[in-house]
Amino acid sequence: MSLQLTILNGAGKGIKLQLKPGSNLVVGRGDDCDLQIADESVSRVHCYISMLDQTPSIRDANSVNGIFVNNQRIQDRATLYTNDLIQIGLIKIRLHESNEIPQYSTLEIDLENNVLFRKKKKDPTFSKNFQTIKMHRDLILLHKISKLVYNYHSIDELLQVLIKEVTIELCSERGCVFLMQSSMQPKEAKHIFFSRKASGEQSMKEFELDKSILDNTIINEQGTVSTKESLLESTHSQRLKIRSTICVPLMGRSGCLGALYLDSTSTDNLFGEDELDLLTAIARQVGLALERMLLEEKLIASAKHYRSVYQSIIEHASDVIYRHDQKGNYLLVSPSVEKILGYEPKNFLENPNTWDLCVFEDDFETYYEKRSKVFEQKHCSLRYRMVHKNGKVIWVEEIRYLVIDENDTYIQGILRDVTEKMALEEQLQRAQRMEAMGLLAGGVAHDLNNILSGLLGYPDLLLMKLPPDSPLCKYLHGIKESAERASDVVNDLLALARRENYSMEPIPINRIAEDYLHSLDFQAIKNRYPNVDIDLVLDKGNTFIKGSLSHLIKSFMNLIINAMQAMPKGGELRVCLKQRSLDESFFGYEEIKPGDYGVIEIEDNGQGIASKDIKKIFEPFYSKKIHKRGTGLGLAIVYGVIHDHNGFLDIKSVEGKGTKFSVYLPETAPREKSVATASLNLRGTESVLVIDDVPEQRELAKEFLTPLGYRVHCVTSGEEAVAYLSKNYADILILDMIMEDGIDGLETYQRILKIHPNQKAIIASGFANNERVKKAQELGACSYLGKPYTRQQLSVAIRKELNRKKNKTF
Repeated sequence: MSLQLTILNGAGKGIKLQLKPGSNLVVGRGDDCDLQIADESVSRVHCYISMLDQTPSIRDANSVNGIFVNNQRIQDRATLYTNDLIQIGLIKIRLHESNEIPQYSTLEIDLENNVLFRKKKKDPTFSKNFQTIKMHRDLILLHKISKLVYNYHSIDELLQVLIKEVTIELCSERGCVFLMQSSMQPKEAKHIFFSRKASGEQSMKEFELDKSILDNTIINEQGTVSTKESLLESTHSQRLKIRSTICVPLMGRSGCLGALYLDSTSTDNLFGEDELDLLTAIARQVGLALERMLLEEKLIASAKHYRSVYQSIIEHASDVIYRHDQKGNYLLVSPSVEKILGYEPKNFLENPNTWDLCVFEDDFETYYEKRSKVFEQKHCSLRYRMVHKNGKVIWVEEIRYLVIDENDTYIQGILRDVTEKMALEEQLQRAQRMEAMGLLAGGVAHDLNNILSGLLGYPDLLLMKLPPDSPLCKYLHGIKESAERASDVVNDLLALARRENYSMEPIPINRIAEDYLHSLDFQAIKNRYPNVDIDLVLDKGNTFIKGSLSHLIKSFMNLIINAMQAMPKGGELRVCLKQRSLDESFFGYEEIKPGDYGVIEIEDNGQGIASKDIKKIFEPFYSKKIHKRGTGLGLAIVYGVIHDHNGFLDIKSVEGKGTKFSVYLPETAPREKSVATASLNLRGTESVLVIDDVPEQRELAKEFLTPLGYRVHCVTSGEEAVAYLSKNYADILILDMIMEDGIDGLETYQRILKIHPNQKAIIASGFANNERVKKAQELGACSYLGKPYTRQQLSVAIRKELNRKKNKTF
């Protein structure tokens, strides 16, 4: 009788072993067994299966876990019969006749505990069957992994199932997957563990690996199988009693993503080239899947991030972001629409006509025409007015573009409130026009001042030589007064050019009004408009501002005259001076920034100004009244002077009801009271050097100062002055800032200081460039004298500068 043993489960499922008369098969876990079972529950030599005297039997070799036949544990020895079911550890074996096909029961096949069998004795039949079954097992495993790869979308879940399947199928006790992070350092990798003995945190705590095996695999991107000999050399493996290891890289298209590691503490050389090839193929398949899944995760994370960013932009954008379909139904309106137009987003989503209803009536036709061009031009931009829910009219700028995607066509756009921007643009354009006119006026003023120097100076010289009762004195005084009025016009031009040199000091704001309203100039204006009543309200808080009193009084005068001229038949003029603190900016005629201010308000109930004229009211020569008198520069001068004082202007006017001008000047600390100086003795014996390229100026200066006892020498240029002072000395210089040829006054003074470091000087110029003048004053030329000047003005300036003690050495 010929019998066979057929393995019913595990990796060796289907293997058949012939049991012939006289056979004695040694079964166990040891290397010398005829049938080696890699199962820790099987003893090294577990049992003997033999066939003596035509009777098959099985004998226990003092195994730890025993032998079961037909689910009954045998005691020492048992006779076997056809179709008996033998269980050794986890393996089940059926005894049957050679020509029978054993019955496989699903209860007998334990796929969770596969065990690999090796037949030690050379048996061609066994080897052939074993290789065939191994190949079949490998194909099934590859197919199973392939299904896992496409069925799982979570990397962690995939790796957990993967390591479990591979560990069981290859009869390993432990397995681990390493997934590299961006740093590509193993210690920073993601670890997925599996142990057939334990799971979860316990297996992770027990799982110690030989890092050299992992490092070599990742660095070389090549799988490795550790032999029994190589493991004997590893102290790590010896300490953990590791007898077999295999490690393969998880390769993607872009490189190594991690590694797949298995080991065994029960079987030597458990893994060979076949297992390495199988695991490499699995790792390659998994690596490509991981790379895809990682990219998907990045894409999902990126999409989520950009959705979050987009939503954040929508929610926090100061501009209105909207989207509507081709029919005009709004799909999206950002929350900022409530701040700009006063309506909630839902108002536009529920009623698409809400947007059109907000458009300013006069702009609707242009708005509708330009907005519709987006369909033919793909994008368009437009500027128009809209009406806020509270009735306020605002300027908006809208950019629209056509979006065509695979699902639909829609219009997306951005709406921005540009009311303040337009006000600033208008303010800039106005300032540029004023600057251009100022440059022209300044150039004219320079030439006029040189001409007026003679008209104002020569009458003084003639009056000095004539007796007081001479009939010619009357005409000379007339010439002088005319020259002084012409000089006032030139000063207006210089104020317009904003190139006058201001002497800034703390001033009580009340003094500006008091000094002018008690002056003869105001009395003359008051006599011209007797029916205008003036109501003066002074500041009660003693507010100080920093400025030039004469220039501020001139500006105040121009505003008063402008108000009176607006009430030719009489009316009420209210002048109010006060302190005001602003916590935030506000837009009137221009932006007025936060701060503490001294405010001057001049309000009339006259004709008023049309809204279209208010924008140009401060431009030179712009006026709606007939120019019977004046230069047409009054309000332009106000604009220039106030801005030179870092101040601001506001104007409110209603036609037929009146106008209110408000001047904002930065508040400053009061100045300490100074002791009045005694009258100056204008005579002197000091030496004076006059440096001027205009002959009349040199002659007048010499004629003014020589009778007072001064020794005067004149030169025509800066170079000549430097040459003169290199050999001579002068107590004081009268220095012109602008000379036609050669170096200017500042450079002249700089060169002279190298020769005489403490040289005193006064600056005399008909066109004062602030920066150059300030630089010269910083160097030591402290006094400034504007051309044209009188004999009195020149002699006072000379005497004060000569009497001044120098506080520092230059």
